[in-house]
Amino acid sequence: MKALLLSLTFIFLSCFCYSQKQDRVWIFGDSTGIDFNNLTTPISIGSSEYNMLEPNASISDSTGQLLFYTNGIPKVGVNYDYYGSIYNKLHQLMDGGDSIYTNYTVTSGSIIFSFPNSNLYYIFHLFPTAFPKYSLYYSTVNMNMNGGLGKVTVKNILLYSDSLSEKITAIKHANGRDWWLICHQLQTNRFVKYLISPYSLSNPLYQDIGIVFPTENGEGEISCSQQGNKIAIVNNYGGLDLFSFDRCTGELSNYIELGSQPYSTNKIFYGLSFAPNGEVIYVSTFKKLFKLKLDTSDILSSKTQIASVSGQLQIGQQELASDGKIYITASDGGTPTTFNTNLSVINSPDDFANPNFTQYSFSLNGRRCFYGLPNMPNYNLGALTGSECDTITGVNIEQLIVNSKVQIYANPATNKLTIEYSIESKGELSIYNLLGEKEMEIELEKGASKKTISLQNISNGFYICVVRDDNGNLFGKKIVVQHE
Repeated sequence: MKALLLSLTFIFLSCFCYSQKQDRVWIFGDSTGIDFNNLTTPISIGSSEYNMLEPNASISDSTGQLLFYTNGIPKVGVNYDYYGSIYNKLHQLMDGGDSIYTNYTVTSGSIIFSFPNSNLYYIFHLFPTAFPKYSLYYSTVNMNMNGGLGKVTVKNILLYSDSLSEKITAIKHANGRDWWLICHQLQTNRFVKYLISPYSLSNPLYQDIGIVFPTENGEGEISCSQQGNKIAIVNNYGGLDLFSFDRCTGELSNYIELGSQPYSTNKIFYGLSFAPNGEVIYVSTFKKLFKLKLDTSDILSSKTQIASVSGQLQIGQQELASDGKIYITASDGGTPTTFNTNLSVINSPDDFANPNFTQYSFSLNGRRCFYGLPNMPNYNLGALTGSECDTITGVNIEQLIVNSKVQIYANPATNKLTIEYSIESKGELSIYNLLGEKEMEIELEKGASKKTISLQNISNGFYICVVRDDNGNLFGKKIVVQHE
């Protein structure tokens, strides 16, 4: 039956209608944000009262209008125990959006994405269940609910426990629909990856490659090229690693260590980004900003310092925006200053010789930034034309639904599920979680019948409900369990 679940995972879609503007509105810092819908003149905007120091995430719809974003609220009196929240486009707490497991100070701690023709959004987030090691959770938002303001329908589902560093990123699979979710363990050189489709989530996939992460926080950014073929990652002991990435298999290769002297003398790498062409990277310690040229035989020899800061001021995260520029925060703490109420900008990042870096040049209209900017994957990356996996093949789940005499009621399900069926031979109903593990199985008698199934022992989350009779006829449907 696990083979059946895997076959249901890869569904043929005749057309990919991805949103082109999901990255157009950023929400971050202390009640601030940027609207990039006018790419010539982005504008500073306000948001809610307070956002995360670091793990920000926000997402817009296909027209570039804000849908929702993450927000951080401290839980008083408990070290490293902070709840996040999900806020809707009106900057109000979303229905069910309280008490999201996260931490206000984890570098790349949240990321959001969805699938074509879907109003269901996944939020993956890190929480320090065994600080400094993090666990990976996911929650979901259904934007069809509450008149388009959305509802958090599944919350704080644990995927991976107690060993991750402060990094999440995502790259589109070569089929242009599915996603690779990529994390990194602390105290090892192990990447932890998941392949996520609209109907399932793989078991964790492991790869040991690159530098062994240090024993402390593992802070610092992970970044992907816009082409999806390169990944760079830093750690807080001056490590900077560069890899090639295979969008078909999820494998990293061609490891190049770039974190040697003089970078290690600066101790902590933190900020990181790729230029749009994927051939230049920008990396920063808390005090210095560098550029490196990748399309050369000796990348290290191309390193050039382009900026520095002094005093208590620290350089924060970097993010490539839809206008082709890279924006950089500076954290100054305390009250608003010239430094923390403006972002620095790399205006021509593709031009290694003259990237046109302008310090503190984008005004936030008096609102403060901290270290973080929204964690934005490349939502517009399409199928890798000509690759061995540039299309999606397999069983068409919609065809199975139409041709099967099976109906499942109560979705989202609460404490029970009702199935009405007519089959020509005896069969079985199985319910699988997103890791491919069977949660429940019941026998179905030949003929027509209607059954009510208790779900009291199944946790909140997404599941695949599969019906098969002895003649090989199949029915598959995704269900959501949300206990009242």
